[in-house]
Amino acid sequence: MWPMPPFAWPWPCRCRQPWRSKRALTYRPSPWRARSTSSPGRPGCSSCSRRLWRRAGRHRRCRASATCAGATGLLTGSGDPSATINLVRKKPTRNFEGHVTGSVGTWNNYRGALNESGSVRARGVATYQDKQSSMDRYERKTGVLYGVVEADLTPSTLLTVGADRQDNKPTASTWGGISVLDSNGNFNPMPRSFNNGADWSHWDQYTRTTFATLEHSFASGWVTKLQLNHQTNGYDAALSGAAGGYPDPATGRGTSLWLGKFKGRTVSDAGDLYASGPFSLLGREHELVVGGSLAKRRWKNAGYNVSDGSSGDIDDYYQWSGNAPEPQWSSAPSYTDDETTRENGLYATARWNLRDDLKLITGGRVSNYRNKVQQQDESNVFTPYLGAVYDIDRHYSLYGSYSGIFRPQSNQDEQGRTLDPLEGKNYELGAKASFWDGRLNASAAVFQMVQDNYAIESGGTTPSGNAAYRAIQGVKTKGWEAELSGQITPAWQVQAGYSHSVARQDGKRVATLTPSNQLSLYSSYRLGGGLAGLTLGGGARWQDKTWGDVGLPAGGTVVHTVKDYWVLDAMARYEFSRQLSATLNIKNLMDKKYHTIFSWYGTYTWGEPRSVNVSVT
Repeated sequence: MWPMPPFAWPWPCRCRQPWRSKRALTYRPSPWRARSTSSPGRPGCSSCSRRLWRRAGRHRRCRASATCAGATGLLTGSGDPSATINLVRKKPTRNFEGHVTGSVGTWNNYRGALNESGSVRARGVATYQDKQSSMDRYERKTGVLYGVVEADLTPSTLLTVGADRQDNKPTASTWGGISVLDSNGNFNPMPRSFNNGADWSHWDQYTRTTFATLEHSFASGWVTKLQLNHQTNGYDAALSGAAGGYPDPATGRGTSLWLGKFKGRTVSDAGDLYASGPFSLLGREHELVVGGSLAKRRWKNAGYNVSDGSSGDIDDYYQWSGNAPEPQWSSAPSYTDDETTRENGLYATARWNLRDDLKLITGGRVSNYRNKVQQQDESNVFTPYLGAVYDIDRHYSLYGSYSGIFRPQSNQDEQGRTLDPLEGKNYELGAKASFWDGRLNASAAVFQMVQDNYAIESGGTTPSGNAAYRAIQGVKTKGWEAELSGQITPAWQVQAGYSHSVARQDGKRVATLTPSNQLSLYSSYRLGGGLAGLTLGGGARWQDKTWGDVGLPAGGTVVHTVKDYWVLDAMARYEFSRQLSATLNIKNLMDKKYHTIFSWYGTYTWGEPRSVNVSVT
């Protein structure tokens, strides 16, 4: 994934800013999960992106500039129909600033110039968090260090270098979820605090990153930028999960622990070089971006089996408290993985200024993707993009776009063969409105995707015991969404959105674990008069029902449905001065109980119960 060059997210795209509740960020791009992030010089690994947002402290180092819903394969390499969150690393300032915040954890943030002229600047961030959970016994300690230095080599040349590291050390980590059904085939309603992990279960993770950027601006308005990134992600896990089998309501027997030990790391190197700027043709000025990117990732993993014959059987599931001895693990790995993935591509996009009120965006990317172990070798894959924007007046615009979809997959079938890459097309039509110099924005869009090699669970397992998938063709997704965000008045901010999306193959619903309808509404108001300095806010989010097949104790499957639900949030902030404020955030204000199922595993997890956080900044 690459940070977006100027105008690289053309207007025909559902871009939006994140809802902000002081230092809390919430991303709600669409019914399709945001699979990808882009940050300076970082390779686009969608599986890594899913882990990124679980890491505490990530937004101390980056700010999110926008979210682009829809296929973004033009510049990101692997085009995906969900969404891409564009991250921009926090940078130093010319004047010294200090920032200290305290809540559940503490973090310090110092930044400023290193010389009198301010041509060399630095920024540092240190974060530590010791966090408990709504689940019994689970705790996580997280530490983050981040540093960046900027230097003006010349008035037109900027060099940026930096590094960051993060360590996550949890205890009593869970593995899997709670069994959906008991031995009688009825729903198994365990407490929300239930933790299926043993006391010794853990999944330690670490990240080490170094990066550099060199940018030069020409007098003609052109800019060239080189971005380099080296990253190591590692883990050391010994896991257990009381998720095997069906508990007997009368005796508590019938379940066992999933047991596994894993150790590995992924080393990634990536680079991106592009040039962007204006050019003249037929008496009008247009814009062009040309560039190329490459990335290499090597993943090494070792798995260990139990060597002392431990069965992991649980005497009484309903009295489970994590008090189980850790088994003896094999001294040598039971299996190993060693995979290298290489990606490279060339891209170009142009914004044609056909008239003052009409813009045409054209572009394409030629990508190469190779992973020998997964038997994936995709060469010269072309991802096209075509879009147009018509400005009705200074407030209203209409747009349309067409883009290609190409995303390599790691899912395997029952024979252990990796599925072919997901491919398809995305069409979109929409309207946008902007008021009060862009402080309030509204948008509405309809879209359709057609995808081949769409992965769905086959009901079996791979040779390694994981869930097996099969590829289906001609999955057609239709949907629409509308959004309003920004300032209604200088004191009143709002973000509201509704999305509808349904995927079908030959008229039959697929992806039923993804809600087809979602609604979100968040708002805050800064009071005045005698209550000046106080800001109150709240939000609500709703999603409709989801469902999936789960296995029955006697064999066969049954459809398990999760009903639609609402979750309410609230916040309050008081600014004592420009330098000091206190913020209260309450998530799940009404303490709503809801759960999510993992269909193939026959397990579920509870949504987060009500939580209260107070921070002083």
